[in-house]
Amino acid sequence: MAQPRKWREEIIDALCELGGQAHYDEIFQKIQERRIMDFEENQNWTAAVRSTIERFSSDSDAFAGKEDIFYSAQGKGRGIWGVREPYRPRESRPLPQDVLRRKYRGDERRTKNLSDAQLREKALSKQTKQPKGRTVSTNAYDRNAFVSEYAKRRAKGCCQLCGKEAPFTDREGAPYLETHHVVWLSRGGSDTIDNTVALCPNCHRKMHVLNRVKDREALKAAAESGE
Repeated sequence: MAQPRKWREEIIDALCELGGQAHYDEIFQKIQERRIMDFEENQNWTAAVRSTIERFSSDSDAFAGKEDIFYSAQGKGRGIWGVREPYRPRESRPLPQDVLRRKYRGDERRTKNLSDAQLREKALSKQTKQPKGRTVSTNAYDRNAFVSEYAKRRAKGCCQLCGKEAPFTDREGAPYLETHHVVWLSRGGSDTIDNTVALCPNCHRKMHVLNRVKDREALKAAAESGE
């Protein structure tokens, strides 16, 4: 199973948290503590860490000749590695939100193959009363409030996919609908009235989970017709 992020990125962040250089054992421990990579489906992950460091270091015989990211801090054979200055972040950098999303989806796929008993056992072993908070970075789009409000008013209180009335009203007494871009902004869609519709929360989630062609075509027609 693919990892949530590239090993070299995880190693760089782990080494930076360790002060810029550390022994293999410390790197392994820090990566485990960070709980980002997939260890269960990758039993030989420590070998992947070693291989990655060596392939991206001119101090290693296994150097791939591409990016020279890591250096042997105390000579070959000592197992102590550091991050070269050009690759070392000047300050602690937030984790890309997409990495956490890929990690969650990977875990989610794995749950489908477990029996009820196995799932309960796994849930009990993984549960925590104080979930770890992380600083993450994400790409955000500057959405136009006028386009959004126009789409909602145009819908006249009804979801433009299922046709039902909004499930409740907001604190101002307006029908609660959510703005949806038929072609998602993350896929190059425009923030324009002919690409924007108003949906009930259920249909909005449905579009982001399934995004069926038939539904997209119906919403595209509704957005372009102005109805």
